[in-house]
Formats: sequence, structure tokens, C-alpha cells
Amino acid sequence: MSMVTTSTRLLRDGLLYSTAVASFVCIIGGFSHAQDQDGANDPANFAWQEKAIEHAQRMRGFFDPDPGQQETPPVIPAFETDPDPLGRIATLQPLGPTQTAQNAFFADLGTNGRTCFSCHVPENGWTISAKSVQDRFEDSQGADPIFRLIDGATCPSDDVSSIGAKRMAYGLLLKKGLIRIFLPVPSTAQYRIVSVNDPYGCNTNPVTGLTTFGLANPTAGIVSVYRRPLPLLCGLSAVFSHAQDQDGADDRANFAWQEKA
Repeated sequence: MSMVTTSTRLLRDGLLYSTAVASFVCIIGGFSHAQDQDGANDPANFAWQEKAIEHAQRMRGFFDPDPGQQETPPVIPAFETDPDPLGRIATLQPLGPTQTAQNAFFADLGTNGRTCFSCHVPENGWTISAKSVQDRFEDSQGADPIFRLIDGATCPSDDVSSIGAKRMAYGLLLKKGLIRIFLPVPSTAQYRIVSVNDPYGCNTNPVTGLTTFGLANPTAGIVSVYRRPLPLLCGLSAVFSHAQDQDGADDRANFAWQEKA
């Protein structure tokens, strides 16, 4: 018992030091963040968001049969440790615990049962792991909110009519913890996509992907790429309260867009 307590104390002390360093980095990063906001009103930025939202709305035509909900703990403690294949992983909130019922990060603001917590959990370093996704699939028979066609499947048009079909549709999520990111090609793009290797049939389908590509015409439509949800940085309390510090960032529509995208 003393060894566990000592290890936990050392881990906590190490995190306190790391948090101080990270806070310093975040403060430095804050200056560049402010500079990045200068281009936030760029018309091209709004055009990109508009096209992405249009795509998300169109993809609702592919029906999600599962209404499953995700369990959310009432409190995220100030200091939490969880087992990890290489040892233990920990989360430290210098400003204290987070009450999930009072925080938009954990609120279901959309229509598919998801919250930010669906893809960002403390036991996986505030992202997800393939193992945790596999466990959620088995526990819910594929009904957990992370398994949604919009971006959990390799393509929204995938068949999810049976457990076997779901395993295929959510294959990248189950095997590698990857979600689909749909990127509209801007009309002002200074490049063309001339060739596509499309094993999932999503990019070359004009309903879900590119409408034109090749040398003859400008590229148009949606490009799907796949990556793991990004971990949250700079301390949970800072992240959870960040929305309140931004003008308009606590708008329900804003969170709903983030859930879908």
C-alpha cells in the first residue's frame, strides 16, 4: 500500500510540475493565439464552415438506427489516475474538480446523443484509444454515441443494419481509434486532386465526397481523411472554462457544430 501511495504522490507532484510548465507554455502560446484570431473573420473561413455544415446536414439523410446514450460521471475529480498498458495515466485540474452537470463540455446539445466527452475521456489522456472504443462497442452492441455514421463510420453511407455490418462500418474507429474528418475543398484552392485511392468508397462518391477531381477541372466537394480525436491540452479547468471566455463561444449552436464536426 505504501508503494502505491508513494507512486501516486510522485505522479501527482510530477504533474504539478508539468502543469506549471504547461501553463507557462500556454501563456506564451496565448500571444500567438491572439494573433491567430486576427484572421478569424476571413470570409474564406466562414465559407469553409458553411460548406462543412452543409455536408453534415446532408449526411443526416443516412439514418442512424441507434439511440444509445453515454454514461457521464457526476464529477471529474481534481486528481484522477487510471490504468494504462504502460503503467498509469493521470489527469490533474489545478483549479479543482469539474461538476459535469454544470458544464457544456458534457452536455448533449445535438441530436445524436454525443457530447464532447464521447471522444475525449480522462482514462485515455482526453482522447480515445482503440481498446476503449472496442470495449464500448461490445458493452453497447455498437449503440454507444461514438458509433455514429456522420464521422464514426468510414463513410456515412455505410451499412449498419447488423452487428457484423457495424464492425465493418466502424472498422477504423475500432481498430485504430480514427474518426472521419470531412474537409470542403475551397473554390479558391491553389491545388487540384488528380488521383484518389479510395478503399472506403467515400471520396469518389459525389454524394459523400468529391464532385469533381482530376486534371481537366478544378477540384470540388468534400475530402474525407481519418485521424484520432485530438487530446485536450493546457489543463482541464482551463479547457472547460475556455468557452465562457470567448465571445459567442458558449452559443449552443457553436457546441452543436463542434459535436457534429
